[in-house]
Amino acid sequence: MRRLLPFLLAAVLVLAACGEAVPGSDGEELGTVRGAVLLGPMCPVETEASPCPDEPVSGELVQLVQGTTVVATATSDEQGRFSFRAEPGDYRLMWAPEGDVGIRFAKPVEVSVVAGETVTADLLVDTGIR
Repeated sequence: MRRLLPFLLAAVLVLAACGEAVPGSDGEELGTVRGAVLLGPMCPVETEASPCPDEPVSGELVQLVQGTTVVATATSDEQGRFSFRAEPGDYRLMWAPEGDVGIRFAKPVEVSVVAGETVTADLLVDTGIR
């Protein structure tokens, strides 16, 4: 055990030095994707005098997809927000509703992740109100 102690200490120090920069599987630094799930339109007619902004939706499942692979999932918080850490590359954000959603739908959103940077993209869930 005494012989292993210096090696264990060295391993702990090396891992502690990594800090916030979490390397990906190929040693690349990760990037961040964040956004919100928004429901809209909320009114059949919207005017400058009577705006009708989209509303955030909590508890919605969001998938980060690369090709045909779901890389990660997140659930929107009380303000509709979600966040992912991912390796650099091109992805799609997809709304993955559970249960019957009626006529609601959301188009996938294309995002490009860059190491050490944050990209913001919202998922707009269409209510079908026209």
